[in-house]
Amino acid sequence: MSMKQAKWYKALFFTASLAAIIYQFQTHFIILVLQLVSVFNNPYAKLFLANSYATLDQYYHEQAEHHYKESLNLLMEKLPTAKGVQRANIEYTIGTYFKCGRGIPQDIPQAKMWILKAAKDGHPFSALELKNIENLKCTLPKK
Repeated sequence: MSMKQAKWYKALFFTASLAAIIYQFQTHFIILVLQLVSVFNNPYAKLFLANSYATLDQYYHEQAEHHYKESLNLLMEKLPTAKGVQRANIEYTIGTYFKCGRGIPQDIPQAKMWILKAAKDGHPFSALELKNIENLKCTLPKK
């Protein structure tokens, strides 16, 4: 290997290392912000926090499941008083929990029921989701 190639490889390694450090910092910063917001019992902040944990390594999956359960419980608490678009969004989100098995066992019939409720309440993506529910994949990895 020539001296020029060695310098090139060293520069590439440094750049890749720096990119990995920035990615880790960015991920942990996002998680920190979501943790701060989720203190106020915002179910969507807890959902995004759980999604962030689920995309990290295996160590974080237990924390992700905990936040999925908290988010689901908060959504269920808000459901009786929600109206209109807010109600449809909550129903759709609950349906995706059942579809993907996040914080609860996967249950496609329950998912269909919740997503159908969301469609009846005017959620824009629910009709498409119902047509393809068995074919759609969850975007986050399973444990």
